[in-house]
Amino acid sequence: MPTKVDVLCGIGIMKTACGTQFSVALTKDGKVFTFGQDRLIGLPEGRARNHNRPQQVPALSGVHIQDVAVGAEHTLALSSTGDVYAWGSNSEGQVHRRRAKIKNTS
Repeated sequence: MPTKVDVLCGIGIMKTACGTQFSVALTKDGKVFTFGQDRLIGLPEGRARNHNRPQQVPALSGVHIQDVAVGAEHTLALSSTGDVYAWGSNSEGQVHRRRAKIKNTS
C-alpha cells in the first residue's frame, strides 16, 4: 500500500528518482534529499546507515541543484552553475574515482 512520505510533503518537491535500494528527491529551491541504503545516499561516513527518513545531502548545502539522475547504485546532481556532483557505488568508475565533485570542462 502506498505511504505518504511526510518529511517531503509541503517542501516543493519537483522530481523524485530511485535506484535499487535508495530514493532521491529534488526540491524546487535546489535541495537534494535521499533515503535508503547507507552507502548510496551521500551521507558522510559515521552518519551513514540505512535511513528510511529522507535527509538533505550535507555536501550539497549551499549548492543549487537543478536536476538529478539516478543509476542502479549511484546519483548524479547537476548544479545551476554546471558543476556535476556524484556519489554512491563506484564499482565501474561511475562516480569518478571516489571524488565527490567533477568539474565542468565545457
